[in-house]
Amino acid sequence: MAARLGEAMAGLAAETAPLRERARAQLMELHRPDLAMLRRTVAEARPLLPSQMLALREIVTQVYLSDEPYAADAQAGFLGVVMGEVSIPVTGPATTAPGNAVGVVIVERLAGFCGYRTLSDGDIVLAAEELPESRLRGPGDLAAVIRAGRAGSTVHLSVLRQGQVIRVPIRLDARPAELDGGQLMIREMTRQRLQKADDYWDQTFAPLIGDGVG
Repeated sequence: MAARLGEAMAGLAAETAPLRERARAQLMELHRPDLAMLRRTVAEARPLLPSQMLALREIVTQVYLSDEPYAADAQAGFLGVVMGEVSIPVTGPATTAPGNAVGVVIVERLAGFCGYRTLSDGDIVLAAEELPESRLRGPGDLAAVIRAGRAGSTVHLSVLRQGQVIRVPIRLDARPAELDGGQLMIREMTRQRLQKADDYWDQTFAPLIGDGVG
C-alpha cells in the first residue's frame, strides 16, 4: 500500500497529462482510513511540486467526503452531477447526416460523490451498458439508469473525454434525502460537507505542506 501511494504521488508530477490523471484516479479510489498513510507518504515526498499540491487538496477533500455519512435512500442510486444535452457529430456508413447522435455532458459535479471522483467537467456520456440499447437519448435516460440502481451497484458508462472514448465503471452512492427539498437544500448540504473537509485539511495536511512547495 505504501509503495503504491508513493508511486501515485510521484505520478501527480508526471510530465504528461494522461499520466497525471491516472495517478489522480488511483488516489481518488482511497477511503478515509487511508488518509493517515497518505499523509505519511506526503511527508516523505516533500518538497511537493505545485501540480502535486493542487491535486492533493482535491484528492484529500473527495476521499474524506466519500465516507461522510448523510441521510439517504439506499434504494435509489446517485451520481452527484448536473447534466446537459449535447449533439455529437458522427460520420460513417450508418449515418446520413452529421450531428445525429446525442450525448450527456457533465456540466457540474457535486463534491464528495462518486461522479466527482470518476468523471470530469466536460465529459460527454455516450452510452450506458445498463440500457437495453446502450446509447443514451438524453439526460433523462442517464438519470433513469442512475435512479434504477441501488446504492453500491455499478453502472458502466461510455465517456468521450479529450477526444477518446473510455469505459468508466461507477459504483453509485445513495440518493440524498436533501434532493426532495430541491437544489438549494442539496447545495447547502454540499457546502456543509465541504466545510468539514476544509477543516480536516487545515488540521492535518496544510501544516505538513504549507512550506513544502518546491
